[in-house]
Amino acid sequence: MMTHLKIKKKRKVNDMEELTYNIELASGKEFRNLRLNGNNYVSIEEVTEDDFDDLSEVTITDSEGNVQVLHNVELLQVQQYEDGFYFILAEMPEAKVRAMATEAQIMFTAIATDTLIEEV
Repeated sequence: MMTHLKIKKKRKVNDMEELTYNIELASGKEFRNLRLNGNNYVSIEEVTEDDFDDLSEVTITDSEGNVQVLHNVELLQVQQYEDGFYFILAEMPEAKVRAMATEAQIMFTAIATDTLIEEV
């Protein structure tokens, strides 16, 4: 199913041209000419959860050349609205990253020792 969206000219905010953003994932996948609405990036191109294949490092560059690099990012939401596809990315808290690493170590040990782990 192909979705058609109206392409809007850049809006001016307080007599300044609205910034646009490019996002590059660790895999090299890129999202271009995004706008920001609150904490949502908005794309006129279709975006699905499957597009976010490697979020270990995400580089965000705005139209003024400012660069932000995030690590251990998670996709919080992808939603289609009339004016585009909205998505939210957020860096995972350090505690969550540590908990995931610990869980992976436990699973590896269970597999290596042929131990059955039951969820409680």
